[in-house]
Amino acid sequence: MPILKSAANNQTLVVPILNSLCAGHYLRKQLPHLNIYDGCIYITGFLSGHGEVSQYNQIFRIFYGLDEGESRYDPHRTRIEREVLESKIDIHYSSSITNEIFRKSTFTSAFASGAAYYNKQASDLQSDAPYRQLFISLLKELKQISVFANLGLKESFFEGNLRILDSLSADFTASLQKDLLQQKPDERNELVYDIVRLAEKHQVHIPCHTLVANHFGYSQPLDL
Repeated sequence: MPILKSAANNQTLVVPILNSLCAGHYLRKQLPHLNIYDGCIYITGFLSGHGEVSQYNQIFRIFYGLDEGESRYDPHRTRIEREVLESKIDIHYSSSITNEIFRKSTFTSAFASGAAYYNKQASDLQSDAPYRQLFISLLKELKQISVFANLGLKESFFEGNLRILDSLSADFTASLQKDLLQQKPDERNELVYDIVRLAEKHQVHIPCHTLVANHFGYSQPLDL
């Protein structure tokens, strides 16, 4: 927040790309004078050396925007999109950005929740029944939330996320696991707790997410 306050101005386009449904909403409340959007990113990488991050594959894609009814004219969007594209990064504007973020977070949240709860790597969720079953149950609960919150998940998301899981390297683990083990700041609030809060808001029963959230210390609801 201090960096944004000191570095951003009315020509800055701010796109939070954390695994969060609420980052843009929170920032707009705190910094109403800035051009703050919602967004998400598709990229997988790892620390390959000191001060060095390498990609697992060539996917590098950003979605950003404001939901219908919140959109506004921004003369700087075209220029900034062009500069991002010139950097070999795909970028797309969406007027249903909350749906895009939720769709992207279905895999990230379900994998992080299941793998971190059991402290297992991808190979365990790919083959072992209890770990894989939790991942599947978490996906089913996310579909329920989508229906009640009108977040537009298609039926194909389920098989798509299973394909993503089965394509991961055997030793792949969630960043949430790594951060918990190293006692670093982590994304429990965004990946686990916010899902429970969204379900509570729409009165959706999600026992598996609640189990994981309580395991990691969920207690204090926030305004979504």
